[in-house]
Amino acid sequence: MSTEKTTPGQLFAALFVSRLLVSFTYISVYGRKTDGGAAALSALFSLLLAFGVLFLQRSFLADGEESILVRAERVSPALCRISAAAYLAVFLFAAFAAAMRIEVFTGTVLFSDNRNHWLTALMLAGASYGAYKGLRAVGRAAAVTTVLTGAGLLLLVCAAAGKIRTDHLVSPFRDGLSPLLKQSALSLGSTAEIAVLPILRFRCAGSAKKAAPIWLIASFGCAAALAFLDRAVLGGFGETEIFPVYALTTHARLGEGVRLDALFTAIWILCALIKLCLYLTVLLQVLRDGFRIKNKAAALAVICALCAGSVIALSYNLNTAAVFTSAAPPALFAVSALLIPLTVRAAERVRERRTVIGEGRI
Repeated sequence: MSTEKTTPGQLFAALFVSRLLVSFTYISVYGRKTDGGAAALSALFSLLLAFGVLFLQRSFLADGEESILVRAERVSPALCRISAAAYLAVFLFAAFAAAMRIEVFTGTVLFSDNRNHWLTALMLAGASYGAYKGLRAVGRAAAVTTVLTGAGLLLLVCAAAGKIRTDHLVSPFRDGLSPLLKQSALSLGSTAEIAVLPILRFRCAGSAKKAAPIWLIASFGCAAALAFLDRAVLGGFGETEIFPVYALTTHARLGEGVRLDALFTAIWILCALIKLCLYLTVLLQVLRDGFRIKNKAAALAVICALCAGSVIALSYNLNTAAVFTSAAPPALFAVSALLIPLTVRAAERVRERRTVIGEGRI
């Protein structure tokens, strides 16, 4: 795989639009609906937790020429293979989840008969091409998408501001603290992008320690703003919609009869492409560093076949969306963003200490 480098701005642009897609296509699962006000506050709680995770990963954010898996192999080949296998499971699920979000969205909003498998296949094919071209190409496309997304968000805020009703706002603590904490865990668990950093950081030519906090603030800040607008504009009606933010775009109008839903549909598809490109790029890097698999074309074909097959098989049952609010995302996040980095770092310290003892320096 090419080791060409991208810039911090391009890398974090990809991470930004990738994470924002989760907020754009938040699926309101029956029986597990969350009030927009509580969701807004939980996004801010998640931001604090994300900063904690980022702090624990700090040794992997420093300038260097190695991914976490190369560092793990230096300590123990077994540790490298186990970590790589875990990363494969996490990011295969993340790629599946991204494709499933768009499949459900387009199957309920654009195509009412939910026979839009061709679109999912085309998106996976396009994402495969982007990942094949390399991280720099993905980063450049992400930078353009970020500009378009930012402009779209600005239009949405301007259009929705005049429709805010204070009587729609209720205390986010009306149901106690437990729902807030649960939603915070789900929001953080949907941020698999944090686990990308130890894998792709070495392919970023510049400092990530300053850009990473800005990315987190922008991502969770936008998520909180969207959740707040959803509650303040739609009130309880937003909790009845399967895609609350999409319902918000249909109600927010610019001028007479100019809705924003078509614009945001296009933006969301672009964000989904970047998200898939990013995860496919990560999977290629994991296969290369963890298992010495360098045939990108064959690897992408297998990965996309697995994702497409899983999405198509499960897309006919909308209850599949419950996986997004299950314990799976937080559990996978804990493994990829916390357990693996902490384990590798601990193993490195043990190895360093043994080396010092062996050399008789203590």
